[in-house]
Formats: sequence, structure tokens, C-alpha cells
Amino acid sequence: MKSMRAFALPVRACLLLLTIPFVSPVFGGPTYLLAESAAEQDFGANGTIDQTATTTNTYDSHGNLTQSVTVQTGAFEQIQTTTFTNDNHGKPLSSVLELDTGADGTIDLTATSTFTYDKHGNRVAFDQVVENDGDPSPDIIRHQTSTFDKHGNPLVIVTASDTDDDGNLDGNPDQIVTLKNTFNKHDDLLQTVTTLDLNADGDASDPGDTVNTRVNLFDSHGDVTGFVTTNDNQNDGIVDSVVTTTLVYGQHDLVIGLQSEFDDNDDGTIEQITTVTNTYVHH
Repeated sequence: MKSMRAFALPVRACLLLLTIPFVSPVFGGPTYLLAESAAEQDFGANGTIDQTATTTNTYDSHGNLTQSVTVQTGAFEQIQTTTFTNDNHGKPLSSVLELDTGADGTIDLTATSTFTYDKHGNRVAFDQVVENDGDPSPDIIRHQTSTFDKHGNPLVIVTASDTDDDGNLDGNPDQIVTLKNTFNKHDDLLQTVTTLDLNADGDASDPGDTVNTRVNLFDSHGDVTGFVTTNDNQNDGIVDSVVTTTLVYGQHDLVIGLQSEFDDNDDGTIEQITTVTNTYVHH
């Protein structure tokens, strides 16, 4: 069976300042490292590429990720550079993200993150400070906590963001994102439910709030072949959009590509297609 691990997949969003990890097939590992991931987005599903995003990763001699650079071209241009500081075991201790929107050489946003681990090496906390208006004062402060089962599987991940959109950073969350994973007895991830509470009022029924449910698909050998993500705006029980993702495996059980088809109205019509190609290096 192909192994599983926490990994963030770029599907629709070109940029996520805060990447919430979930579990998916391995993109690289101790022997093969993900060197480049190239995404092409066809917004009209008409065969024309409207947006590209190419991520290039740099590793140290021990195979630890030290820098990741994503360059976007097309309808929206930007460059995102993330630099990592790792401990002696290769675990990230901190990271600094710099975002150049417009790709004009000017840094428009900086996000500084620190990571906390338990005695088992599980990342139990994540803190991030974002500055995005040119002054030295923080504009967003995020805190993420993760709960694991006895096998080290992440069960619940809660991210609270305190923004100055309401005029102040008062320590109270303005947005809450909750992710819940379901595993079977073999530690295979079956389902991920992500709830976006954009006004932090404890529900997902307000405008802008959504509940996304991702269900993994398996073949007869128990290997993940893809996943289907449904989006329920305002948590009213009605599916508003569906994304179907198919994975392509190469040698050594590495994911060498994927394709996501977006049905934005859940009417059976594909409005957008995203294709990702991965390149690996032997470590």
C-alpha cells in the first residue's frame, strides 16, 4: 500500500498564507525529494492555460527543506518565497514567507511562523504573525493547535486568526478554521471535513462560511487513487460545488501528477481544470 503523510495540495487557491496540513499520498520521502511542482490552470475548461504556478524546493545535504519558491504567471502574477530554519532532526522550527504580489520586486507581505512539537515529534502548535501594509505592526496573528491519536494521526486541527480588519488586534479570534480527519483501523485517511467560520461566531451558517468535505478514493489494493471534495456554502446541507481529483503514480509509488476538475455549480459541468506535474530528485 502506498504510504500516507501530512501534505498540502494546491488545488484551486494559488496562495494560502496559512497552509493547513491534511493527509495525502507521499510527495517524496527520505529517498526521493520533491524538487518541482508545476501547476497549470484552465479557468474555462476550454483548453487554454490561464494561470501557471511553479514551486521549486531547495534542500540541505540531509534532505531537509530549506526554501520553497512559487512563481505564478498569467492572470495573476506573484512570487512567494518561504525560508525554513530546521532543528538537528530536520523538523522546521520557524519559517519566513515573503510575498511579492505583481512580481515587481517589492515585498508586499511577510509572514513569520514558529512551530512547536510534542515529545513524539508531532507538530502540536503553529504560530504566525503577518504584516501586510508596510508598517512594522502585525496585521494578522494566527495560532493553530493539532490533536493526534496514539498512532500519530492528526485528528483535529484548529486555526484561529486575529485580524485588524475590525480595527484592532485584541487577542480574540476573528476567523476560525477547523479541520477534522477520520481514519480507519489501518491508519488510512478516509475523510477530511474543513469548516471555515469567517466571523468566529461558532457556526458556519453566515455568508462566506463554508464546510468542505474531502473523501479519499481507493483501489482494490487500498491505494489512494484520488479524492472528491464537496463544498457546502453556509452549511445548509446543499452541495454548491464539487472538485474531483485524480492522482497519477510513477516509479517508487511517487505521485508524479494530478488533475482536478471543478464543477462550480454541482450541475455536472466542468468549469475549471487544474493539472499538476511533480519532479523528484534522488537523495
